[in-house]
This record gives sequence, structure tokens and C-alpha cells, in this order.
Amino acid sequence: MQSPFLNFKKELVSAGEILKLDQKIIKRLSTPEKVITVNFNFKGKKIKGFRVQYNSALGPYKGGLRYHPFVNLGEVKALAGWMMLKCSLAGIPFGGAKGGIAIDPKKLSSNNLEIIT
Repeated sequence: MQSPFLNFKKELVSAGEILKLDQKIIKRLSTPEKVITVNFNFKGKKIKGFRVQYNSALGPYKGGLRYHPFVNLGEVKALAGWMMLKCSLAGIPFGGAKGGIAIDPKKLSSNNLEIIT
């Protein structure tokens, strides 16, 4: 199975070719501006988190936080890229971003979920 981010990049290149975009633009849109990875312990459990700030050309970063036990960096990068495109195509003056925390929110109290977040 191909990673979500590789699928995103493939679709981006395909759309860029159809729209006859300059290769420099496609290359620029194929890479996030910032990727932050965190690892921390919470009550004896190791937790991994990600924040991807994909592109801020149209404005400040916009994007939510995904909680899932198996969330990974490739998925978060793809979701941030899709958010960038959605904002751009809808004419919303925001850039794309997304965060992810590898936890099952159903197994946590709302207080612990807030602390982790």
C-alpha cells in the first residue's frame, strides 16, 4: 500500500500537468514548509505527535488535529497538503496544516485528552 503522502504528491503532479503549471510551482507545492515531530511520556505511555505546516503563501496555517492510535507522519503530511489545496480552491485566505497524535481518544478521559493536546 502506497503512503497517503505519496498519493497526494502523485495527484498534485497529475493536476499540475493538466493545468500546465510550471514545474517550479509543482515542486514548491510538493514539500511542506515545516514538519514538527514530538515524542513524550504520559502516565508511563510513550506518545508520538506530529504537526505539519504545509504552505502559508495565502495566509496563516489552518488545520485541525487528528487523534488515532496509528496516525503517522505520511498521513499528516497528506492531510495538511489537502487542506492547503482546499483553502486555495475555495478562495479562503489560509495555508494548509494538520496535526496528529498517536492515541485512542476513546480510551482517555476528557481531562487527560486536554492535557495531552
